[in-house]
Amino acid sequence: MRYARPNDRRTGSGSIPPEVLYHLELSRQKAESTKTREMHCPMCGYLVQIIPVTQTEIVFVKCHKCKFTGALDPAYFRRVKRLSAYNEQLRKYASRKIR
Repeated sequence: MRYARPNDRRTGSGSIPPEVLYHLELSRQKAESTKTREMHCPMCGYLVQIIPVTQTEIVFVKCHKCKFTGALDPAYFRRVKRLSAYNEQLRKYASRKIR
């Protein structure tokens, strides 16, 4: 039998090798410094996936709420920063200059 070995990872027996633990730790450290953003379902607005800000490739998602399944391009689903956010920053800057 092919998967009957005791150290086979697919059977759930045995321990995780140290090199795999090392790579998992490196991945976790790198992920902590990565900026992310949320992708929401275009049909119902439910959170479907969290992706890195720099990702530009197509993402295949499935919404668990409305069952929408499809490909989303992150470039088309970016949230635009509203003008009011810039106006608030300008007001703060202007009030510091006047005083």
